[in-house]
Formats: sequence, C-alpha cells, structure tokens
Amino acid sequence: MFDFIMKGVLRDRSRSFLPLVLIVTGVMVTSLYYSFIRGYERIAIAGSARYDTGHVKVITQAYAEELDQKPYDLGLLGTGALLEELKKDYPQLRLLERIQFGGLVDVPDANGETIVQGESAVMAVDLLSGGEELKLLNLQEALRKGHLPGKPDEIILSKGLFEKLQVKLGDEVSLITSTMYGAMAVGNYTIAGVVVFGIPVLDRGMMLMDLGDAQRLLDMQDGAGEIIGLFNDNEYHWQEAVQIVESFNEKYTKADDEFSPVMLPLHKQGDMESTLVWMRSAIFMIIGFFVFIMGLVLWNLGLINGIRRYGEMGLRLAIGERADHIYWSLIAEAIVIGFLGSVIGTVIGVIIGYFLMAHPFDMSHYLSNATVLMSPDISADVNWFSYVIGFIPGFLATVVGAGFAGMAIFRRRTSSLFKELE
Repeated sequence: MFDFIMKGVLRDRSRSFLPLVLIVTGVMVTSLYYSFIRGYERIAIAGSARYDTGHVKVITQAYAEELDQKPYDLGLLGTGALLEELKKDYPQLRLLERIQFGGLVDVPDANGETIVQGESAVMAVDLLSGGEELKLLNLQEALRKGHLPGKPDEIILSKGLFEKLQVKLGDEVSLITSTMYGAMAVGNYTIAGVVVFGIPVLDRGMMLMDLGDAQRLLDMQDGAGEIIGLFNDNEYHWQEAVQIVESFNEKYTKADDEFSPVMLPLHKQGDMESTLVWMRSAIFMIIGFFVFIMGLVLWNLGLINGIRRYGEMGLRLAIGERADHIYWSLIAEAIVIGFLGSVIGTVIGVIIGYFLMAHPFDMSHYLSNATVLMSPDISADVNWFSYVIGFIPGFLATVVGAGFAGMAIFRRRTSSLFKELE
C-alpha cells in the first residue's frame, strides 16, 4: 500500500506539486522567522547587557527612580565592601563597577584658549587592570587609532567625537562636569586612542575613561553609579535573575532609606521587558498565522484535488472499495506529502539560518539615527527548536487539511456512481 501511494505521489505531479511547494515555503519561512527573531533577541539582550543594563544591576533606590538619566550624584558609596559581599553571595555572576555621566569637552590652544567644545557622554570603567571590561566592551577589536589607556589620565574617544573636536592623538583636552555633590569639576586628560563600536548611539559622542580617574574627578572615592552583574556563561537566565534579585533586595534594600542598594534584572530596565515579551509573542502569532493559512489553502487544494479525482474515487467505490479505506489512503498520501515538504522546508530554512549566523546582515546604514544600544549586525540564532517549529505545524496542517477535504467521500451515493461514470 505504501509503495502504491509513493508511486502515485511521485509520478502524478498534479497531485503533489502544489501542496509540496506550499508546505516547503510555509515551513521554511516559519523556521527562518523563528531563528531570525531569536537572533534579534539574543543581539538585543547581549548589547544591552554589555553596554548598559548588565543581566542584573545594583543601584540605589533614588538612582532607580531616575534610571534613564544616570544620576551619578545618587550613586552607591562603599562599593568595595558591597562587592566583596556580592561575590560571596552570587558566585555565578561577574560584577563590575561603572559610572556614567555627561560633560563638556574643551579643546584648548597653546595659550589655553578654547578652540572648540563638544558635549560627551562619559562611561568610566576599569581600563587599567586589563581585565574583564576590555573583553566585555570589545575595546581591542574596536580600537582604530592609538592605544588603550595604560596609565591614569588617558582617555579613549569614539570616532564621531574625535572628528567633531578635530583633535589628534596625544592632544590634551579638558572635561568639565560636576561632582556628585554638585560642585564644579574640571579634569585634564590625554587622548590615547579612537574606537568604533559599530553602534551609532555610542560612536556619535562617547568618551571612555578609567574608573579611578572618574572617582577622583567626581569626588566618588569608593563609589560608583552602578554595579552590573553578568552570568558567567554570558547568557541571560530570566528566572534565575529574578530569584537573585528577590534574594538581594530582601537582604539589602531598606524601604525607609532611599540610598540603600536595590537590584534590577535586565528585563525590568527601560523597555526591555515589553520588547522581549513582544518578540516572543510575535513568534507564536506569526506561526499560528502560517499554520492557519497553510491549513486553509491545503484544505482547498484537497477539495480541488478531490473534484479532479472525482471519477477515480467513484470508480474505486463502484468496484467495492470501502469509503473509509479510500479516506485513509488520502490521509496516507497527505502524510507522505506533508513529511516530504516539511523535511525539505526545514532543511532550507535551517541552512539559510546558519548562513545568516556566519554572515550577519549589516543594518548600520538603517540605524544611523538610532538611540538603542544594539549591534547593527543582525543574524539568526539556530537551535533545536528551529528544526521542529516549522516541521510540526507544516505536517499537521497538511494532514488536517486533507482530513477535512476527504470527508466528502462519505457523502457519495453508491446508487449514482454508474450514472456519474457514464
């Protein structure tokens, strides 16, 4: 029976070609769409975690209320002791201190008179120890000119700020800002290098300086604006992050002290939670749409195919074949066609997904005015679910569509068969 069905499917192209094309296309698009959204989600989380949110972030309660403004004057003090406690409590995290603030960069001439000024966003991280931050921010790969800071009072500028200020490597610039207590602060720094992150919002006007230099400038000895924590495997574990946050806040946060520390997970910062929920919902909405459309079209194809094969079905009934046997033979055909189409569609979708993983699509041209911390290289993320998320709906839609279409066989009247065959 199986050999008979296979020969019919392979030899009669009118019976299988259109359903196969539809199934292959639907399964391929579904698998590729899932892999693409997963890649987009992974890149969005990784970029946000590395440059801003961490997987978890420790700040003061007052800082949390104005989180988007980076109010370093409401930052943490006594971070040395706090870090030691956190490292003992949460060994699964890598913990890093950062200060983010804004300032005015002044470029003087030989007489100390201002040539040009420009606003800058400043990120202060641990640059001199040659440790985790250099890897996390990909500074060695991002460096385009000069060298990374090797001593105090050396800074790195983004390409956009470097060109805007019209300076050269080795020039001295002044950074004008205010301390955490509101007093005016001015520091002189030497330009050591120029970096290009590939992220427009950073490349337009970013200055990187060592954490120790920023603490002296801002009068924040043993202090930081925030402490970010990242899981050791660099993957964001949503549920584990929530558990860590709950245990930390229970131990350290005091409701009556606005300067007591509080921890936030990545998805509770900015619009990350709504973005991640939307992406995950979009996956299943689109898949449901494709399954519905495939099932509807395959049902109609089954009906059309049944009309084309009206005489065949009547002849089979006339010579004594049972209606239920014919019905299940149609289901068997649908299983064969659905299986072949789903396999081919899954293979094509996964191959394209792997290609996008190896060759990311550069979106920098379209993100030139973006304000989000996300890499412009968009790629897919193929995992085991990419193999089944298209295959199962494609296969089921084929069988269900054939099942509904084939029910017309039971409405055929034996008494009219010979009249129909004339």
